[in-house]
Amino acid sequence: MLAGALLTGDPSSLRTSRRADARQADSLGLALQRLADSLVAARPRLPGLLIAVESKRHGRTWTVAAGLADTARKSPLRPDQPVRIASNTKTYLAAAVLRLVEQGRLSLRDPLARHLPPALDTLLRRDGYRTDVITIEQVLSHRAGFNEHPAVPSYVARLRTQPRYHWTREEQVTWLVDSLAPVGPPGAQFRYSDTGYTLLGAIVERYTGKPLGPAVRELVGYDKLGLKQTWWETMEPAPRGIADRAHQYLGGYDSYGIDPSFDLYGGGGIVATMGDLAHFLTALLDGRVLAQRATLDTMLAPRSSELAGYGLGIYGTEARGQRGHGHGGFWGTTAMVFPGAGITVAVAVTEQAESRPVANAVMGAVLGMFDTSAQPTPWNAQAAARDSADALATFRENLDAIHTRDKARYLATYVHTERLVRHSPTALETGYAGWPAITDNAWPDTLIVKEMRVAPIAPGVVYGYYRYIGVPTPGDTLTGVSTRVFVRTPEGMRITVTASWNDAVAPARQ
Repeated sequence: MLAGALLTGDPSSLRTSRRADARQADSLGLALQRLADSLVAARPRLPGLLIAVESKRHGRTWTVAAGLADTARKSPLRPDQPVRIASNTKTYLAAAVLRLVEQGRLSLRDPLARHLPPALDTLLRRDGYRTDVITIEQVLSHRAGFNEHPAVPSYVARLRTQPRYHWTREEQVTWLVDSLAPVGPPGAQFRYSDTGYTLLGAIVERYTGKPLGPAVRELVGYDKLGLKQTWWETMEPAPRGIADRAHQYLGGYDSYGIDPSFDLYGGGGIVATMGDLAHFLTALLDGRVLAQRATLDTMLAPRSSELAGYGLGIYGTEARGQRGHGHGGFWGTTAMVFPGAGITVAVAVTEQAESRPVANAVMGAVLGMFDTSAQPTPWNAQAAARDSADALATFRENLDAIHTRDKARYLATYVHTERLVRHSPTALETGYAGWPAITDNAWPDTLIVKEMRVAPIAPGVVYGYYRYIGVPTPGDTLTGVSTRVFVRTPEGMRITVTASWNDAVAPARQ
């Protein structure tokens, strides 16, 4: 009797269940749109924000947009607009290299010299790189001892003076060897290197006999994954009917017209929508890109503690107690899979200077919405007002502690985790002891706070910012922006992320 009831089912209850699921999906979509709108509204310098969330439990993807796609034309940003994903490309390339490993065409333990084109090998040896010792695995995990060509000041300077200059792969490697020495022997330390991935791109081209874009497309399997809005810029034609690429900014500078060869040969190069980026990462972690689960385990296994555990073209993160895997990109993209929560989040922050704090705020807020226990926390105006008031009180306490140089009160306004993320031109990720703001000689002599605001972005999460005029030393005046992300804890509203930069200082490269 029970089996028969289960097999036949009650049509009315099934319809009710479907309607409930549809209402929940609609409410989640509205909450994501409110999140995007509130973050853009709270950040006057943020042109636009794209968010895509893929949920296994719901079997669907939400994509939302807020702000402008082009600040000059004032055109609104649309959810289907693609962007340059920069270093998120490394995850695709690493997967392609691992597919070559699975095919038996190379091994992770192979020396780099065995697979590099001879001209590139000669260049590297000239600069003291032991390509006969460096392994493919060390290059994938940024432990080969490579410096990187974007670290050469004159290379980045040309970005502004000659934005349409067309670089070749060989030029970029030459720029490195002529300007910077190796950072150390192979395997001795982690050093993030775009140049290493540029070399891996050359190896993929050599073994496939194809340009890098089509080669990665075939090895990763874009077609079987349904990645219809992903392509390698200039190496492949843009998909038919694709929306115009959104403009991305660097300290207000519009990067749209920069020649893609600046970051094209493996360290970056892919253009994609956030929906496609989220779907690729979901498929990768689900085992639909690599042929063997053991290969995926090899890819995810951390080789270094940096970036919460860097593996092979992919690194870790922690948010709301969930472990995530993914990557970020220089122009403001971040994508993370949270297997425990069953969701993937992809974010494009179209002002690079805003990317880290905004992406962190999105990740935490989305995990709160898609609660793994089932129902998302409802949006409640009364609770949001309470969160805002409590966050504002914590914000004022934090700033008063800076004014009075009270370290104990200052630290008490933060969530006390082992590591606290801080982003500024001089400090990317440091623990409490490394904070310049809490050393005896680093407190500003004067700090004038202007335009302090807070905005609730999700249940228990509030975003805040202020403009400042600071005098770090007598006669030296700085102006800039400082932001905070507050979350509700048992102790009250506490800060989890802070980000600051001066108007005259370009944000550090991610």
